[in-house]
Amino acid sequence: MLDEAVELMASDAGIGPFLLDGQTVLLQDYLAVRPQQADRVAALVRAGKLVVGPWYVLADELLSSDEGLVRNLLVGRADGRRYGDWLALGYSPDAFGHPAALPTILAGFGIEYAMVLRGYGGEPGQERDLFRWIGPDGAAVLAYHFPPAGFEIGVNLPEERAALRQRWEEMRAMLAPRAVASVLLVMNGADHHALQPGVHRIVARLNELVDDHEFRLASPAKYFAALPAALDVPEVRGELRFSYRYSWTLQGVHSTRCRRKQAVAEAERLMLRWAEPQAALAWIGGGPDRRPLLDVAWRAHLLNCFHDSIGGCTTDEVARDVACRAGQVSVEARGILVDALHDRLDQDRVRARHSTDRWSPTLVLVNPSPSQRSGVVEATIALFRERVVVGRPADRRGMPAPAWPAPPSLVASDGTVAPLQVLDWYPGFERLDSPRDYPIQDEVAAFRVALEVHDVPALGTKAFHVQSKPAQTSTGEHVWVSGRRLLGAWFSVEQGSEPGFSIHDRAGDRWFTGVGAIVSERDEGDSYTFEPEPGDRPLHAQWGSTRAVWNGPLVAAVARDFTVGDRARGMLYARLDARSRLVRLVVEGENLRGNHRLRMVFPLPEGCSGEQCIADMQYGPVFRVRETFSVDDFPREWPVRAAPMHRYVSVPGGLTVFARGLFEYELKEGAVAVTLLRAVGDLSRGNLRSRPGHAGWPSVTPEAQELGKFRAELAVAPRSVTRDSSPAEWAEIEGLADEFHAPLASLMLQYGIEVPDVVVGPELEGDGLAFKAAKPSEGGDALVLRCVNLTSSAIRGAWKVPFPVVRARRVRLDETGQGELALSEGGTRLEFEAAPREVVTVQVER
Repeated sequence: MLDEAVELMASDAGIGPFLLDGQTVLLQDYLAVRPQQADRVAALVRAGKLVVGPWYVLADELLSSDEGLVRNLLVGRADGRRYGDWLALGYSPDAFGHPAALPTILAGFGIEYAMVLRGYGGEPGQERDLFRWIGPDGAAVLAYHFPPAGFEIGVNLPEERAALRQRWEEMRAMLAPRAVASVLLVMNGADHHALQPGVHRIVARLNELVDDHEFRLASPAKYFAALPAALDVPEVRGELRFSYRYSWTLQGVHSTRCRRKQAVAEAERLMLRWAEPQAALAWIGGGPDRRPLLDVAWRAHLLNCFHDSIGGCTTDEVARDVACRAGQVSVEARGILVDALHDRLDQDRVRARHSTDRWSPTLVLVNPSPSQRSGVVEATIALFRERVVVGRPADRRGMPAPAWPAPPSLVASDGTVAPLQVLDWYPGFERLDSPRDYPIQDEVAAFRVALEVHDVPALGTKAFHVQSKPAQTSTGEHVWVSGRRLLGAWFSVEQGSEPGFSIHDRAGDRWFTGVGAIVSERDEGDSYTFEPEPGDRPLHAQWGSTRAVWNGPLVAAVARDFTVGDRARGMLYARLDARSRLVRLVVEGENLRGNHRLRMVFPLPEGCSGEQCIADMQYGPVFRVRETFSVDDFPREWPVRAAPMHRYVSVPGGLTVFARGLFEYELKEGAVAVTLLRAVGDLSRGNLRSRPGHAGWPSVTPEAQELGKFRAELAVAPRSVTRDSSPAEWAEIEGLADEFHAPLASLMLQYGIEVPDVVVGPELEGDGLAFKAAKPSEGGDALVLRCVNLTSSAIRGAWKVPFPVVRARRVRLDETGQGELALSEGGTRLEFEAAPREVVTVQVER
């Protein structure tokens, strides 16, 4: 397709521009196999004949994170500029809905216009082709709304005069009644369609045939430039997810191939909260520039964010590619993270390889948040047993097998011993890789432990020396198991008469019964659409007895097995950590049958109506109400009551549910249901009652049935936020979200030499501000720090950095400067004001 397009445009000055689907990855793929075409492609881009960008890939915008969408535009812009030009327009013709923050994100790149289809239209006041879309922070874009036929209204225009005139009349009948201005937009193309060779002759013929219009070939940007300056258009606020009377919205993709979504989300979490911040801080501290490695990992991750790929509405072969890439990104992220931590901790592997006598085994705790944190941490401690010999037989004559050591102690620099609880132990390996030597590898006794720690610095580390003396147990607040009950200072969890577990919130003296109930519903849909089976009654899990898993004092857990008829079986674990206000739930199960949806239910407490909820989405909360409608009113496509979320969903006056890598929930009467998996066997079915017609090319997808083992991590807190919550209340929910999604973690340095007691990173001040990114700048030598104001009030915030700053400035999301920031406290503190719901990005130079 591109071979032909390049030849046509290079040989005929009348052909073009050709919009390359809004995503630069197509040129990346093309030039990988046609590198000799790079100069011709760049010349066409500079001439405006080949239009590239704005995105690297056309992502699913509701499933992609805010920072993922920003990286998508950053990579797309970098590619476009490298090729010669970049389309600064929010082109999104096929995404399955759009987030409320998209105007904010586009405005952060200086983009003033957008083009959308799904999620808007068909309702009163949505009849015109232009509207002003306003983000939560007040940023706005002028959006063009495609006609119901979509972005392919002008595909394959006929050259014969009579047929062309008839086709134009059909197009005008669709376009003119909706047009706000006298300028009409005809998109000549469609999915996977090549450039129409004679389109310039067709345009000339239209000018001969039609007297009352002038036709010209142009890019979408020229369409917006041709609009009058003053336009009377409706204003739209919020997310675009409801177009069921206009175009297919396809919201069922939020739960298709859940295991793939979990893997992709985990890879991004490792990149965004771990690898990228630590690499940036190591670099700004004098370490190597790992931006090329981060770029490779981000590009691989973004390939998984294609709307069909992350949506799961693909063939099984594509889904396997997604899983492979997610694993690749996770490995790359961990490698970048470990190397960056070595730099920040001044650990030289070459020195360690040749100074084994100086080794002091050390456990390093790592804080991924820009605030000091304390709590219970899970970690793995390794104790030496014997050296591994490679390349020759090991001489063990007369040597007894090494004894299994007792659990060690962890001692801080001030001599205090960290309270510790052993969760598991097993034989393992630790290896030191040196760039100038063969590795040193040891057999070790690995202890999986929980330890109680205090005051781990913001985005920093705290070291504990591993000593071979008996471990100390907790002396402070603790949790324990008594019979079938899980007990702690804040909660009791027990097996009641209801499914799952009953939770007593001691602080509020409220009971939550039936928490974690598992329910299955038959699903006759496909990868795009959930369709309930007529007359189906939900199948509820049957439950066994509770047994103890860990008895405390730092971590206590119980488990209860379940079976859901012949469809699924598994174990539900409930866990309390000392000092934590979360009840953690982990389900490990096996899906035995296809064509059903499996969900976990969180009943609301007595007195909570559950009429509305707040879902964590891109750059802050989205406020939603419980959906009530009759599907009979929607013959084109049935609306869905389920909705997307990212880290959590909060029901005012009830609870907040946190879920890792699970994107679909439903606010039901008296409960929140979170989808664990949705098993379907067809990419597309054309005979659905809920969506008549094929949404994609049909293909059998047995792997989308999600048969086999699955695992999901969730948590619940008897806390919630409302539209009017105070900054302190938002800070509490964000703290719980960080505790669950970005926990304190650890790095075992068996070969540590003079590991610093603490390493300090940037600290964010200001209740109601949520941390979003710490990254290297796209250009220059600066550190970029980003947060968002979650509240409807202005907040005075500050970053305190552990090094003198020579320059600090506010920048847009694309890192274009917006103004200098004043420095105080010796150049280590910079203050800013965040307007309501504003995203604040600062750039600091050391």
